[in-house]
Amino acid sequence: MKTLLLLSTLFMSTNILATNLNRVFDGLNAACETPYDVFNSKRRDVFNFTNPLVNSSQGNLAIQVDVNLFECIQDNDEFVFIFRNNLDPISYKTYDGKATITRFDTTKLVRAFSIENGIVSTGTLTLAEKGFKALLNISKSDLQENTFTGASEKGSHYIDLDFYSIRSFFHNDVDLGSSEVSSAIYRLFIDLKTKKAQF
Repeated sequence: MKTLLLLSTLFMSTNILATNLNRVFDGLNAACETPYDVFNSKRRDVFNFTNPLVNSSQGNLAIQVDVNLFECIQDNDEFVFIFRNNLDPISYKTYDGKATITRFDTTKLVRAFSIENGIVSTGTLTLAEKGFKALLNISKSDLQENTFTGASEKGSHYIDLDFYSIRSFFHNDVDLGSSEVSSAIYRLFIDLKTKKAQF
């Protein structure tokens, strides 16, 4: 059973281990077990953030994260997540099979949030060897002090990251409208002394 924690999506022909935490915008558990899961992964993003890197310069931090987008497919009798390595339009049949919808993602960003100041940085996606990367520049003053007892070993401070998309939908060249989608949040812990970071 492949149940994966959700917030937003990736693509390529590689199976994804169930130990990865993959999130969708509504914060539910992402699954790739049925034809409906295949259909659903076309409509909304399944993603995770990995491999955070931090560089420090005076009062600022440059934070780079890998952004992995996924798609659920059926391979013979098995349902698997694969990497998505492009942002091309996605076409899919409605669940009743009567119409074809094409989804265009016009904007995809990683955003950093401060409790006091709201959105403090955004990073656009750049294509990497596998998946994408995003770079965000953040003031150290926007970091929150880590006071979580159960996560005290993860780092002295943290910042929250989400995955933001603007997408449009079309059917037979008819514009069905657009939507803004903000995913649930990954919390990135940072140790300012060692410059190490982890989710």
